[in-house]
Amino acid sequence: MEGVVSVHEAAGASEASSVTAIEKVAMTWADHFGLFDTRRQKFIEHYLRRNTEDRFWCIAATVNRRQQVLLRLDGTAMFYNGQTIQVAQSNTSYQGAIDMAAGNAFGLAACASSGSTHAASMADWRALNEFILALPCQRPKGAEAKRLIAEAARQFRRNQLDTDCMAEGVFGALTSFCRAAADLADSSVCGDAGRPLNTAKSSDMRFVRPRRTFYLRRIGKALKDFSAHLDADILRTLRSVACPSAALYNWIASGDVVRRIQAVQAYPILLPMMVLIKQRSAYTCRHRKSARHAELHQLNEVARAVDAGEKILPLLTDFYRNPEGFFRSAEIDPDMLPQSLVRTAARVRPGVAGGALGFIGRDGWNFPCSSLFAGVRLGNRAPVSRVQWRTWFDVERAIRGAFLDRRIRVESGAFYAGMPGWDSPVWPELIERIRDLRDLKLSGAAFLEHHVLIPRLEQLTLKRLLKLSVEWHQRQNELQVELTSSAVTDGSLGWVPMLPGVLRDEATGVEIHEIDHPLGLDLEGTVLEHCVGGYAHYCYEGEARIISLRKDGVSLATAEYGFKRTAKKRTRSALRCNQLRGRRNAALLADSAAGKAFRWFESQLRAGAIEVNLDWPVVPHEARSAGHRDLRREIDHAMTAWLRERIRQTTVEPARQPQIAEGVA
Repeated sequence: MEGVVSVHEAAGASEASSVTAIEKVAMTWADHFGLFDTRRQKFIEHYLRRNTEDRFWCIAATVNRRQQVLLRLDGTAMFYNGQTIQVAQSNTSYQGAIDMAAGNAFGLAACASSGSTHAASMADWRALNEFILALPCQRPKGAEAKRLIAEAARQFRRNQLDTDCMAEGVFGALTSFCRAAADLADSSVCGDAGRPLNTAKSSDMRFVRPRRTFYLRRIGKALKDFSAHLDADILRTLRSVACPSAALYNWIASGDVVRRIQAVQAYPILLPMMVLIKQRSAYTCRHRKSARHAELHQLNEVARAVDAGEKILPLLTDFYRNPEGFFRSAEIDPDMLPQSLVRTAARVRPGVAGGALGFIGRDGWNFPCSSLFAGVRLGNRAPVSRVQWRTWFDVERAIRGAFLDRRIRVESGAFYAGMPGWDSPVWPELIERIRDLRDLKLSGAAFLEHHVLIPRLEQLTLKRLLKLSVEWHQRQNELQVELTSSAVTDGSLGWVPMLPGVLRDEATGVEIHEIDHPLGLDLEGTVLEHCVGGYAHYCYEGEARIISLRKDGVSLATAEYGFKRTAKKRTRSALRCNQLRGRRNAALLADSAAGKAFRWFESQLRAGAIEVNLDWPVVPHEARSAGHRDLRREIDHAMTAWLRERIRQTTVEPARQPQIAEGVA
């Protein structure tokens, strides 16, 4: 019969057309990465193979009368034995070392394993008594799934991987809405390309962005299937405290579940934080049994107290004030962390301040709760709502960046006297002004060598410091003009510009001028009343370039451009705007003419529509202005002396402690 095609022929034709389409896509990406000859062919074969694999799946089976679950997330395996979750992470040096007969699996080696990584066969790996689990690149079914789960149970039980979910770089989260999931997705994307990719702003994002979204969805779907087999009450508790961590799940499931859930709900930030920190510390010293036992002793005491129905507030207080435990590298006075403060911090809910994982991501493992305790220590000025806590975190980060917390009690409510409430809309501008306090170098050696001034710093409030910063910048501008007045007549040279000339944004009428001479910086600083005049040294050294946004010849804002500190080469992608300030260092409004023009300039710069010179040579000292050769040192010395005198004028000399004569009780 004409026009009739068998089912097998139709399927074959469809498969051939789909393969052809995939090959065309692979060729497009090969052209994108600039691959030719054998490298091009290998890339296409690798890309086609990766697109036929399924590396994100979840299977469950009943083994020894217990429901057990195995989850694969590319190079990560999660195993649920009916009570706790165990995690194993593949090492990239292991992949491809095992040649499976089926040719469709790879060996998974746990992070806790040790020994040679150059074994050539499965027998060699097992002879080293390491964790080896061959995970197929397609979702197993039926008897194969049951056999794989039984093998996984044997391997996890033999290696006792109970703390691997806290290992560095191991995916131990139960959600795809986290940084670890994004890193795992990026790792899979790099695996598709068969090469490391730049996952920041670069041409690689054309390949990375859609595939990252795809893998995040696959991770979320697999985790959803995995979570369906877990204890619903424990999962609900983890989500309520914003800490979906496998380590916290294991801690709750390892004892009296009802009481441990109640304890976590009573201390929704502090208790999960302690569990995560102690579990991580135990993993780092896993090869030393005595040290591992010591790390877990405090956590085991808390677990015993919870299971027995005893109070755990004293134990939490001891943990958070112990310099050998929590604040391992911090100078913390135990008297500054009383039990009442820990009780107050326990009342802060994750819905307004964030969960334990959020604090770790923001403050790091050494000081994860420092911003929380600093906030509740403010007393009546302590933040309450989510908006207020978010503002406080930004303020506290800016204060630490300005190094004010080293010499001033910034955690007292008196320090913020006269400042607006935490939900005030003026705080974004105030935070920018707080960051400008770095210029004062209050923690610098040149300032602190006068020890008599250190007690006076404690009298300064944030409001007085911001006023002092305005005066300091004004004085520096005046001093800059005085010291650089010779730049007009000494015939000094400027520096090589970055831009080809003046650029204009037709939509706003704002022009982009680059300043390539110290006199231009002085004039810009004088007009806008900020300290750009002191940046000639950085421009001479090839570290910065300054542009001015002007309309009708009037300066509106100034921007400083430089390269990322981590950049190995000076490329367009490594170029960034370090500062963008308006008059008197004010933040630039996004809907202003200068703000719109700057966004246009940035978009043109990133798109490559503007030619930029990235070669910024150092100007020889003999070619510089005589007033700028040692200008930075001269200005720093003069401004430090001015600041010392200004602090003496605005503060009161602290009363001296009476000295007790020897022999007098």
